[in-house]
Amino acid sequence: MEAFGESDCYVTAVRPGSDAEAKGLKAGDQVVSLNGITLTRQDLGYVEYGYRIFPQSGLHLVTKSPNGQERPLVVMAQILPGQPFVRRSDVMTWLRTNHKERDRSRYHKVGEQILFWQLPDFSLDPTDLDGPLNKIRSFSTVVLDLRGNPRGRVDALDKFIGGFFDHDVKVGDRKERKKSEARIAKSRGGKSFDGKLIVLVDSRSSSAAEIFARVVQLEKRGIVLGDRSAGAVMESKYFIHAVPLDATNVTQYGATITIADLIMGDGKSLENVGVSPDERIVPTAPDLAGGRDPVLARAAELAGTKMSAEEAGRIFPLEWPKEQMPEID
Repeated sequence: MEAFGESDCYVTAVRPGSDAEAKGLKAGDQVVSLNGITLTRQDLGYVEYGYRIFPQSGLHLVTKSPNGQERPLVVMAQILPGQPFVRRSDVMTWLRTNHKERDRSRYHKVGEQILFWQLPDFSLDPTDLDGPLNKIRSFSTVVLDLRGNPRGRVDALDKFIGGFFDHDVKVGDRKERKKSEARIAKSRGGKSFDGKLIVLVDSRSSSAAEIFARVVQLEKRGIVLGDRSAGAVMESKYFIHAVPLDATNVTQYGATITIADLIMGDGKSLENVGVSPDERIVPTAPDLAGGRDPVLARAAELAGTKMSAEEAGRIFPLEWPKEQMPEID
């Protein structure tokens, strides 16, 4: 489910074999309300966060099909039994494994001149970026798809930025409560990509993805296409707390706290604002229902090749994440 434009939220994909599929929910359906809450672009993130911390057996939806027909729908969750006791080490192991399987770059070449690169997130060790950044240098045009890219490491983003500029770039001023300091991305020099750059973002592009897109705009390095980004760029830190249960057992919990904002080169923050693309292209409900991708098709046109929205929709098909945490001894 994703917000498009300024208010409406739509189903972008339905997991095969799910109760939602059995009940007839389809890509392109507008989700008018969820458990009685009218969904808007501003509220969708909070609603999803609430569901993650308080899972439910089912969701009461009101949906509207592309032809305008509205109907109520109850979608049941699938319950998957797991191990009765989960340690934090189990969770971290699963996250690392799942990240490798789900969050990986995908590439599509058009001849030897144009490369489409889908980067799902910036949760990478900076050293892991050398290979991809070296790979793109032989192409004259790179279409960088950052749609849905939700997070990332600061050091990985800075190295990534340096891979597209032949000079050091000021990303912005990192502003904490009591101090402020300039954040500089070091150029890779002669190893930087110097060709044409097209960046794609949408309402789920947040954090590092939208900072990169805004740097590209401010430095006039390329063109940004798609929908307005999430506007969620403040830097946070995870603080762990421990509570002794008895002499030998301890339980842990944590809180993620915002510690800094980033003031961009134009003197403004992206928080709650997002990046407005140079060309705003928003898929329609029929586009979603038909698997069409007008944003990627427009990027292809700007890159100098012809590609229909239907063809573009088949370049990076959705890869569903694994359904459950594996058993870990």
